[in-house]
Amino acid sequence: MIKTVCKKCGGEKSFNEDKFGKKFKCPNCGNIVQIEESTINVASIKTSVQSNDLSKEQLPPPKLPSTSNFLWKQVIVASFVALGLITVSIFIHINFKEKSLTDIDGNFYKTVQIGTQIWMAENLKTTKYRNGDLIPNVKGNSAWQTLTIGAYSWYNNDAASGKATYGALYNWYAVSDSRNIAPAGWHVASNAEWTTLITYLEGENIAGGQLKETGFIHWSSPNTGSTNSSGFAALPGGMRFYDGTFGNFGHSSFWWSSTAYVAGGAWYLNLTYDNANVNRYGNNNESGFSVRCVRD
Repeated sequence: MIKTVCKKCGGEKSFNEDKFGKKFKCPNCGNIVQIEESTINVASIKTSVQSNDLSKEQLPPPKLPSTSNFLWKQVIVASFVALGLITVSIFIHINFKEKSLTDIDGNFYKTVQIGTQIWMAENLKTTKYRNGDLIPNVKGNSAWQTLTIGAYSWYNNDAASGKATYGALYNWYAVSDSRNIAPAGWHVASNAEWTTLITYLEGENIAGGQLKETGFIHWSSPNTGSTNSSGFAALPGGMRFYDGTFGNFGHSSFWWSSTAYVAGGAWYLNLTYDNANVNRYGNNNESGFSVRCVRD
């Protein structure tokens, strides 16, 4: 159970967690309030204050749902009131960027709602299909370019530098494998689902800026148009070419779609450091790109 507060009058109403995105009428003023994904919901607060002293009372932590889909935190807030120091224990459920999921390897991913879709806010990094079968980690260039089965690699074959931040680079044979590389309840985004995302962000000419992480920690300058207003947090993880070589790290993002382009090729999306566009092309199945999943 979570509590939402009307910003107009302070009226409160409690809901189950499945009501995010719905609207309710404030019981006090009648204002229509939307239960936003970014709402911070206070599960319990209790304090007692006696004039001019430091006495206080705190509740024990509430019993939390047994689910890996949400991240719970305890936050201690200190406030000075008159002559006394009051410490308040607040248990909050943050449901914007801290909604989460876990893949079969145990990797944790942040997720984000954009429009009606819920996306991974990080690139996939699993080394197994959903059924537990290993995805081959192919390092050699000649071996990579002759593949006809699913495989992955880390950029420059360097897991220590790339795995946690940028995720893996998969060929399209891995993307299209019936054993599924996406976690249960999720799937690799189709070309149509990428179109839905781009349309929601007002088109291919500006959507890229809303998808890219800001600044120059990961992106090369000038990182044109970047705002990350969507929360998608796109990073320039580069790619692996069909011949097994690597390139474009720091300059470009590449993601497969699950949609075939022609025989032997599929649609992919691309963002670059020097404009705010989203580019869509077809490429051959042997190329290694990042993967983002969307919830079923």
